[in-house]
Amino acid sequence: MKAEDTLMWKEIAESPEAVTACSKKNYSAVTELARKFKKRTIKNIMIAGRGTSDHAAVYGQYIFGLLSGIPVTFSAPSLLTLYKCNFDLKDWLVIGISQSGQTADAVTVVAAARRQGALTAGITNEQESPLAEAAEYVLFCSAGPEKSVAATKTFITEMDLLLQMALAVSGNTQVTEEHRSLPDSLRSVLGMAGEIKALVPRYRFMSDCFVLARGSNYSVALEAALKIQETTYVKALGFAISDFYHGPLAMVNDHLPVIIIAPGIYSVPEAAAFIDRIRESRADTLVISDNRDLCRKGTVSLHIPVTGSDCINPFHCAVIIQMFACQLAALLDNNPDKPRMLEKVAVV
Repeated sequence: MKAEDTLMWKEIAESPEAVTACSKKNYSAVTELARKFKKRTIKNIMIAGRGTSDHAAVYGQYIFGLLSGIPVTFSAPSLLTLYKCNFDLKDWLVIGISQSGQTADAVTVVAAARRQGALTAGITNEQESPLAEAAEYVLFCSAGPEKSVAATKTFITEMDLLLQMALAVSGNTQVTEEHRSLPDSLRSVLGMAGEIKALVPRYRFMSDCFVLARGSNYSVALEAALKIQETTYVKALGFAISDFYHGPLAMVNDHLPVIIIAPGIYSVPEAAAFIDRIRESRADTLVISDNRDLCRKGTVSLHIPVTGSDCINPFHCAVIIQMFACQLAALLDNNPDKPRMLEKVAVV
């Protein structure tokens, strides 16, 4: 099987156009949402999502914190679905994220939050969906149909919508300029396809791996582990580097693959120190970074050809890891479009 023949690969390649469409489609809605946000002096944000959408929410937590200084928490849907709790959410923005708009937990949280006085928004790729009906503001991924079970361009556009919201609330002009160039920088990253394909055979026999990052790219580490799990059936776990020292470090041994995602400025020193720490274990370290010195520390590396702030570089890393998972799945003769036991829409 060739990765290039899969829907997953095709949909990864559509990410730049999806981001462009997403920005154009949602400008008015995001502007109005930001106006209402400021008028109501929102002080807290809660996000509900599952799977890939939950990992986009982790990105949102960092982005709202970085750009606007507003704390973000994640919903505990069982408090509503099992325990029937009632909250005062009048100074909250509650965001539900679901590619299909059918994830029951996200829909339930948003509907309840709206009744309880919150400003609500739904991020979805399906305008006609329960989530769109539940939310006051509907933000449309505009990614076009995504037929592969493995979510790729919808993850990118979910992150993009969270970034659009954070920029509209904060008014940060520097990152706004970076965001305008995002489709072009994604095209540059897609140009790494041949390099990634050449690297993947090194990992054809792995049965376990770790994916580590820090800061805003922690969301990508979690999503990378999920993509590897669902497409290759390898037992992959994502961690923040700082958390990895609290127990999981003991599992690192000879030739165990450890993928380290560390672009930008802030995470490089900690990533470098971590690689030095595990050097004696002889683990196989794959470094994904735009920093050449850090790349040279890895057993192997993928050098990102474009740079960006920690608001932007998670997009680059997400596309790289999506291509990696798709190529590895194809090499193992697994169809990433139809992983065993999984369906595109997970309602539960």
